[in-house]
Amino acid sequence: MTKIFHIFSYKTLPFYILKYFLRYFIFSLLVFIFLFLIASFIQIVNEEDVMNGFSAYLLFKSLFFLIPNILSISIPFSLIMSIMLAIGELSNNGELIAIKAGGYSYYEITIYLFLFSIILCFFLLISNSWLSPYGVKKSRENVIKMFTRMTNIRLKSKTFVDLSNFTIYSEKIHKDGKIDNILLTRKTEKEENTPFSIISISAKKGIYKTIKEKGIRIDMFDGRFSQIDLENDSVYIWGDFDKYSTFIPFKINDDKKRTIPPKELTNNEILKIIAISKDKNYILNCLQELYSRIFLSLTPIAFFIFASALAFIFERESKSFGFFISLLTIFIYYGLFVFSRFFSEKNLWSFPWILTTPFLLTFVSGIWLWKTKLTRK
Repeated sequence: MTKIFHIFSYKTLPFYILKYFLRYFIFSLLVFIFLFLIASFIQIVNEEDVMNGFSAYLLFKSLFFLIPNILSISIPFSLIMSIMLAIGELSNNGELIAIKAGGYSYYEITIYLFLFSIILCFFLLISNSWLSPYGVKKSRENVIKMFTRMTNIRLKSKTFVDLSNFTIYSEKIHKDGKIDNILLTRKTEKEENTPFSIISISAKKGIYKTIKEKGIRIDMFDGRFSQIDLENDSVYIWGDFDKYSTFIPFKINDDKKRTIPPKELTNNEILKIIAISKDKNYILNCLQELYSRIFLSLTPIAFFIFASALAFIFERESKSFGFFISLLTIFIYYGLFVFSRFFSEKNLWSFPWILTTPFLLTFVSGIWLWKTKLTRK
């Protein structure tokens, strides 16, 4: 086996290790992207009223724009796991022993992985600063379209349903669209030549049909119509009918303005807001987001140093418990990060340096393991 590794030079060996790593990295990245997409899908469809405006096209766009953000989250997860698994497989195959017997140091073995982690840092900096916030904002806009523009509705028995400026109530809704004891009420707004009034339409029988993305058509039989003028209580209009038909369009409400959270702002937009905004809390949130993006972009370096040290220390065991160690490290790292953001909000004197705590602890721990456990003879 030693003869095999004589063919490796200082340049070819790290490339051989990199190929091992990339195989696990790409697979892990695809798995994490898929899992986060599923989680995002569930979160979107579970939002209140979103199914009333459900659109497969808008849902696809929402998930598509989330990919940069999901990628930014998945990369650190995949990096630490891939390092553990790749080195563990090399050890289990006996190749790592042969490589070390050939006189190669741990530094020489992982030099390309180190360079790859630096490249990931630059990518995350770009993604976290521009691609991810832009994508999250566009995704949110598509989700808002789904629950502010009603494209479908399902009437239920003994339930009041608001649709446009109508309220619909029925004693019994049948599967075939027939309805019993239906009541429609409408409160008209005061406009020119139109009184401020309440219209009530009731019937013993009826039938409704949903016209997708347009509205509901209701035919009512054997009923009564009444109108009360709220400005003149002496005026009351009523009458019976054999058949009454009406079309109630779906309400579209895209005029709501919302405060865009900092996570949906690019770095350039955050800097502009900091310069002109007078809301101190919003400025603090923007600054936290800005510094968080910078420090989170350094995560691959910290994870590389820490994970590679653990992988070399345990070698054969690193593949078997690599998944567990990876999840534990990620959980602690991001848990500390969330805590540091919360702490900085309550203790402004600690901002922004406390946000470096997760990175520094992981980085220093990795360096300590390299220095004390992996010093080459």
